[in-house]
Amino acid sequence: MMPPAVQLKQWERISMNQLLGTGVTSMAVGMVMMQESFGQNFDQGLQHFTWGAINTTIASLAIRGISKRDYDKLNIQERTNYLQRILGINSLLDVLYVGAGTALILTNQDHLMGHGRGILVQGSCLLAFDAFHYFRIRRMKKEILRF
Repeated sequence: MMPPAVQLKQWERISMNQLLGTGVTSMAVGMVMMQESFGQNFDQGLQHFTWGAINTTIASLAIRGISKRDYDKLNIQERTNYLQRILGINSLLDVLYVGAGTALILTNQDHLMGHGRGILVQGSCLLAFDAFHYFRIRRMKKEILRF
């Protein structure tokens, strides 16, 4: 079994690389969709590009922090508690994004419906990501703290 510090660092790096990949993919999809100069596809594409840029920035900064952080000197319990709390809060926010996207779709206004679809898709993807990693860190915390 790997030492807890190594496991945690590996998990953080993998999860942030996943977020980075998702962000870059969202930006690419958004750029393709924005080739249409107007309408719902453009609005949805704008949402994909914007959310992708934000996720790419967050992941890039986190990856830089991971490379600078001395995991051997970390309090693993505090760090895993912090990460679990952040992922839990993010999951709740993601539910709000899904609700906001759905509300915009239900307006039946073209401009708002495109933005709503984009927010709904992005919020759903983030909910899946955050919820998966919330339960993963929870399970991992039990495993590595027994080490």
